[in-house]
Amino acid sequence: MLAEYDLENSNFDNQLVIATRTRLEDTADPVAILESTDSAGATYIVANSDYKLRTFNRSTRLCRRTVLGPLLDSPAQRILNVPVYADHLHHRLICFATNERVGMALMPLDGLQHRYTSLLAHASEVTGLCVSHDGKYLFTAGGRDCAVHMWQINADVLSAQVELQGTSMPAFFDMMEGGADGELMNELREYFYYVQLRRQGLSSMASREVSDRIPIEDVPDLLRAMGFFPTESQVQDILNELKFGPFAATKEFGTHADVEDVVRLYLNHRPALGLAPEDLRAAFADICKVEDEPSGSLATSELLRILQEQGDALTEDELARTLANLLGEASVAEALPERVDASVFADEILGLVA
Repeated sequence: MLAEYDLENSNFDNQLVIATRTRLEDTADPVAILESTDSAGATYIVANSDYKLRTFNRSTRLCRRTVLGPLLDSPAQRILNVPVYADHLHHRLICFATNERVGMALMPLDGLQHRYTSLLAHASEVTGLCVSHDGKYLFTAGGRDCAVHMWQINADVLSAQVELQGTSMPAFFDMMEGGADGELMNELREYFYYVQLRRQGLSSMASREVSDRIPIEDVPDLLRAMGFFPTESQVQDILNELKFGPFAATKEFGTHADVEDVVRLYLNHRPALGLAPEDLRAAFADICKVEDEPSGSLATSELLRILQEQGDALTEDELARTLANLLGEASVAEALPERVDASVFADEILGLVA
């Protein structure tokens, strides 16, 4: 949650007055924020607990871009702008700190890991981070080591690393499982053209018109076919990114996406570490706690109610179709047990058997 305070109308009697509240995250927690400016105007960059760095328009609070942050010992806990000085006028940098490491990122952010560099900062955790006013030095405070370290910033080293490894699409293809010619990329290309055939009618006998671009409205379904199932909030962020992304350069809204756009979106928006069994158990535990169910399980009727009322709520028809696909058309009622816990939900309903 991003809160903006009305300091003009705040006083000792009514304390701090909150002017606006904006929910920034749907499935993660925001952990750090900084103000920034790019070609599209004033923005916020928010680091979240899912290893993502997200850019928000400062006026509308809409998410303009989501990129994969540095994959280190923890998500970025602190992020700061590095002031520009004469020695790196052609570089824009931000610095960050995780639990144990300190690093820099070369702007603009795109999710490629070689745009980040880091090193172990202290023998224990990093508890503080700041930058000198001239942008030449970075200071970190440790925890149990009771030390403050001073680091010299050399933007040219990071710039050379980025130039050596590249920022073009081959660098993104290398991040895909199997690379540019792997099974996942081949499946993506097949899905990409299937989407176009479906729009023209799968049973049509007319001549087909195959393009290297698809309408942006079809991108969420394409991502689902690749195994990434975004929430409705994430779908809206993806569509906003495709629609408003080109506007700063072309003054036109985006209407179509190509394979390269889909690859970047897939790599940057999918869960950084995947969904682990403990995540499912933790989610079930949270639901049971809210529903005051100390046993760690829910009555099936209660679980179905929650799926239709909370989060990305399903309609009754959507829920029925989903269960039929998972359990079989004729056995939905018989296949559901009286009570469901995390193991039953994962193994018997979702079919995620190890």
